Amino acid sequence: MRKPILLVLAIAAGLACSKSSTPQRGTGTAPTDTPFTIVATDSGFTLPDTLHAGLNHLVYENHGREIHECMFIKLPDGMSAVDYVAQVKAGIAFPEGARDCAGPGLASPGERVEMWVPLEEGSYITGCWIANHMTQRRPAAFVVHGAARSPVSPPREDVTVRMLDFQFVLSGPIKRGEQTLRYETVGPSMHEADIVRLADGRTVDDVRKWFRDQERDPLPGTIASGCMDSHDLKSVSWVRRTFEPGRYVLWCDMPMIQSAEKADSNAARVTHADAGMFKEVTVD
Repeated sequence: MRKPILLVLAIAAGLACSKSSTPQRGTGTAPTDTPFTIVATDSGFTLPDTLHAGLNHLVYENHGREIHECMFIKLPDGMSAVDYVAQVKAGIAFPEGARDCAGPGLASPGERVEMWVPLEEGSYITGCWIANHMTQRRPAAFVVHGAARSPVSPPREDVTVRMLDFQFVLSGPIKRGEQTLRYETVGPSMHEADIVRLADGRTVDDVRKWFRDQERDPLPGTIASGCMDSHDLKSVSWVRRTFEPGRYVLWCDMPMIQSAEKADSNAARVTHADAGMFKEVTVD
């Protein structure tokens, strides 16, 4: 997650966001499965007020002029969205009791992806950690309650992306056209993945520079189809998008230091990518 320099620490301990077992590989979504839509704009998110417990199928679209991501954050009892943001403004990256529960990763303007993500009952907000969006844009609140009338089945994945300390392991090549990526966290740390399609002549070093200084350096390509981190390492998510031929970089921007304290040192800038958790792949 791309938190401001003062907000790049992650909490070391956390309960699971979803205790359900990993869904079995399916043959596709159920015939009655209708995804809900999350729209990101430069002022915030629009999405349904209520989602169902269990696996949710969504479509994420960025209608803004800036890059946005959509973290699902489960709030503890008694904490409001205002309370959460106030703690973030005070320099606490992970307010105590709040839990990251995955969500669509960074997406360039105009990008669209599908995602399947499990959620447990409770009160949530959405959050975008790029630059100062979390503290300057109003988060959207929603509630997860009750089971779906027709349970959502996971899609059949084309490639499994296993995230471990500190590398991405792919079950096979990502091919051109529509592809479904299954994201699994092996751990023992939390991990996330963002996928940058490199522009001609750009390199992994350009990606590194952008993640270090997102507000000034232009992104060296386009970005989409990533998956945010989850405190439940057993949680599995699926993301579907269309891949054009080209060079891509998978990137994990999670901080190496995991603490609920305020970030007040240069060590807070060190991420999993600095430990080697990035991977360049080519889509033919």
